[in-house]
Amino acid sequence: MGATDIYLRKAYTKTYSPNTIEVNDMLEIFLQEIEIILTTPMTAVLGSPKFGASLDLYLHTLGTSEGDMKSRINQQIQQHSSYAGEFSWSVSVTFYKIDNAETAVVDVTVEDDNLVRIVLN
Repeated sequence: MGATDIYLRKAYTKTYSPNTIEVNDMLEIFLQEIEIILTTPMTAVLGSPKFGASLDLYLHTLGTSEGDMKSRINQQIQQHSSYAGEFSWSVSVTFYKIDNAETAVVDVTVEDDNLVRIVLN
């Protein structure tokens, strides 16, 4: 029997379906897990203080490299995702400096054609 989870896609995403309440596709659940991990600050989940990538914190910490952030994301997905071992996935982090402000684009590609993108500034 497959897993079922609450449908959490945001209205601005391409794959948003306004009439969907739950999802039972493993790939869709994995993509949602990644998005939750990337957007949750550490200590925000009661009972699991190490859950969450806290990417804003990494972006604004002196000396943080793309490799540091990529390592943090990999660790969080491996530790907190139920389906990390079920799919092939890779993480890419690119820093940009725009008008004296740092910005990072984080891409997690799953199965070569499914992308979770987070832009931090």
